[in-house]
Amino acid sequence: ALGGGKQRANDISATSDMSMLTPNACIDMCYGEKPTRPVVQLVDVRLQGKNNKGVMSDGETTFFAVFNSAVAKMFRSESNPDGQVELYSAVRLTDYTISTISAETRVAIVMGMEMNESQPEGKIGDPVSAKDKGKPEPAELPAATPSKGPSPGGHSNTTPESSQQSRVAP
Repeated sequence: ALGGGKQRANDISATSDMSMLTPNACIDMCYGEKPTRPVVQLVDVRLQGKNNKGVMSDGETTFFAVFNSAVAKMFRSESNPDGQVELYSAVRLTDYTISTISAETRVAIVMGMEMNESQPEGKIGDPVSAKDKGKPEPAELPAATPSKGPSPGGHSNTTPESSQQSRVAP
C-alpha cells in the first residue's frame, strides 16, 4: 500500500474537511451514475506494475478504482519521489468511466485526475463500502399510501410537486 500521508491521532477536525469532497460521489458511482469532476479522497492505493488500483472515498462511502499508467505516474513512491499524489490525497477525477464487472460489481477506471486545491490532514470520516451501504431512497418521494382527500389535519398527504407530476395533459 502507498504511504506517506500525515496520520492524525484523532479525527476531531476531519468533519470540517468533509466539505472538500463531493457528497455521495462514491455511492452514485456504485450505482452506475457518473458525477461530473468529483473530488474524492484516496484511502487505499496499490501500485503493482500494470495492476494499479485503489479505494476512493467521499467521506461517507468508498468505491474501487483502477488507475491507468499515466495516472499511476502521479503517485509518490520509492521509485517516483517527485509524485504529487499520496495516501489520503484529495483528487478531482477529470477523466473516468464506470465499468460493470458483474451484475453487482462496478469499478471506476481513472484515466485523468488532478490534485484538489485544498488537502486534508488525514483520512476524512469513517467511510463504509458503497456496495454494503446500499442506495438511499430519494427523500422527496411521497409515501406509497394512496391519498383519499385531506388528512385529519386538513392537509393533503401529497405535495404540490407530486400532484403536478401525476397529472395527465388534457
